[in-house]
Amino acid sequence: MASQFQVNLQVSANMDFYQEFYLAEADFTPLDITDMTFHSSIKKNASSVIANETTSTSIKQDYVSFETGVVDGVGGVYYLRLTTTESSKLEEGKYVYSTVMANTENEFTEVCSGLVFVTVAFGIITNEEVVEEGGGTEIEPPDPDAGGGEGSNPGGTLFPGV
Repeated sequence: MASQFQVNLQVSANMDFYQEFYLAEADFTPLDITDMTFHSSIKKNASSVIANETTSTSIKQDYVSFETGVVDGVGGVYYLRLTTTESSKLEEGKYVYSTVMANTENEFTEVCSGLVFVTVAFGIITNEEVVEEGGGTEIEPPDPDAGGGEGSNPGGTLFPGV
C-alpha cells in the first residue's frame, strides 16, 4: 500500500482549483486505485470547529470539502478539485488538508496531507459587482479582433538597448 506523503498547495479563493496526484508502490510502479474512493477537506487547523454551533454532545466541524475522483485507476492517478463556489468560502491565510483513500472494505488510509496557502483572487469582476445603485458602467471584455497579442506593439517606451 502507498505510504502517506506531504504536498503543500496554493489555492486562489474565488477561482477553480484542480490538482492531480500519482500514487505508487515502494518499487515506483503505479498503485492500482481502480476501486478506491477518496475524501479530502481543508480546515483552518486540524481541530477546527464551528464554535457557536458546537456543544459538549454535538461537535460541528468547520471545513471545506474537495471534490475527489479517480482519473486513471490502473495508473494510480486521482484528483482534488475546488469549484469557485467552494474556494470562495476560504479567507486568505494558511490552512491544513488531508486526503484519505478508502478501499472496498471501507478501510481508510491517509495518502496525502499538507498545508494550503490561500490567496484571494481579485482580478475577476462579476456583473453583480459592476452594476450597483448609483449607476456604474458595465465592463466589457476586450474585442479579440481589435489586435494585440504576440508581435503587436503595446506602446510606451522601450527599455534601453532593446
